[in-house]
Amino acid sequence: MNIETQKRISQNLKIIRISHCLNQSQMAELVGVSRSAYISYENGKRTPDAEVLFNIATRFGLNMSVFFEHDYYRLLNHIENGELYDDGLVKLIKSYKDLSSFSKGMLIERAECLKEWEKKIELKNIRNYENLDVDFDKNINFIIGNNAQGKTNLLESIFMSSIGKSFRTSKDNEMIGFDKDFCKINTFAQKNFSDLEVEILLKRDLGKFIKVDGINKAKTSDLLDNIYIVIFSPEDLKIIKDEPEKRRKFIDRELSIIKPSYYDALSNYKKVLIQRNIYLKEKYIENSILDIWNMQLSKYGAKIISMRDEFVDKIDKISSEIHKNITNGREKLVLKYDPNIKIGKDLETVIYDELKKSEENDLRLRTTTRGPHRDDIQFFIDDINVRNFGSQGQQRTAALSLKLAELNLIEEETGESAILLLDDVMSELDVIRQEFLIKSLSNIQLFITTTEITENLKDIVKNAKVFNIENGKIKS
Repeated sequence: MNIETQKRISQNLKIIRISHCLNQSQMAELVGVSRSAYISYENGKRTPDAEVLFNIATRFGLNMSVFFEHDYYRLLNHIENGELYDDGLVKLIKSYKDLSSFSKGMLIERAECLKEWEKKIELKNIRNYENLDVDFDKNINFIIGNNAQGKTNLLESIFMSSIGKSFRTSKDNEMIGFDKDFCKINTFAQKNFSDLEVEILLKRDLGKFIKVDGINKAKTSDLLDNIYIVIFSPEDLKIIKDEPEKRRKFIDRELSIIKPSYYDALSNYKKVLIQRNIYLKEKYIENSILDIWNMQLSKYGAKIISMRDEFVDKIDKISSEIHKNITNGREKLVLKYDPNIKIGKDLETVIYDELKKSEENDLRLRTTTRGPHRDDIQFFIDDINVRNFGSQGQQRTAALSLKLAELNLIEEETGESAILLLDDVMSELDVIRQEFLIKSLSNIQLFITTTEITENLKDIVKNAKVFNIENGKIKS
């Protein structure tokens, strides 16, 4: 099944998902349209709707002739389990020619409710914000201000509600305001027709405390599948040419968002890696103890490498298509996973064997030299290594393609739209890339920080809400 067919299936599934909000007569009308598509299919007329309905039925093992009447709720169960994403849903609803304008309006209204967005945020003692209470627009939010006024601090706070961590520092205490003992972030969002509240409390030297809808969460990973947020900053534009660590962080952040099991495996791997490296620095080493660390690293490392391999394969396909659109088909982008340990059938055993082989070298260098903590991604444009030989423009276009692919993959994996934070990145892009970026993101919530709204941005962005930030306060 090709990508376009999968998209149309996902779109139709979402229409079915929201259609349960229609009354009986409106639902009957939608079923009637679907039946017409089925009859067209039976008569050998492969209309787009008939093709999609047939593929949905085939995918879930349903009888086409009784597709909506008898299998409606069974299908809803499949939908609730994921496998769908929104790509022009409202446009697709409008394309149903036999559906009345009233029913279309009802569907579109419910479709808008599927959008995930942050309604409001309250901050207390977050960096230079003593108190802040602000309501956001569900589409585009401009955060304007000079440097060092708090624009990025606000985005950092928004991002925290997604994964419970900053995108700027690994030390939570750095987010607590000067001479304060604690800081708190309360985020209010909409997610699939429902309101959602996330509270993060940081106490100096005492740790982090998280609540979702008033319920305490024991682990940061318990927060991961609530609000999906992607950050795009000038640092991300350098991901192609920077060191492998930056590309590993990209993989880790993205995979942690869409797969909490990856976050757990990565956290455990890092803990074991630290312990092994500490032990390698001891004066006397016992092979039996070192072997314990080897087995643990192999166990978690195998999970990490497997998920990374699958992730890079998926994001390669998506980013390649996006890059093709940006360059009008002039260039072909390819991503390749470059694991430090070659992937084999029994990956856990392969990693263990490599760790055993490298023990002598590890003991000499006093550190672990093999494993996924040394992985990388390679980028190629028309078979040329972009990092080594690509122009700055090519590197930035590849980075932009990668970031947009990240958004698409979240939708594909979770069935939900992510929120995008653009931190001072617009000034780093030319007008063509700015326009492509904004037009590509018409169906998600955007936060854009900048020192000023240029005339080009005014032409590209319409109906945005503007916040002027000065010294940790919003000025009207």
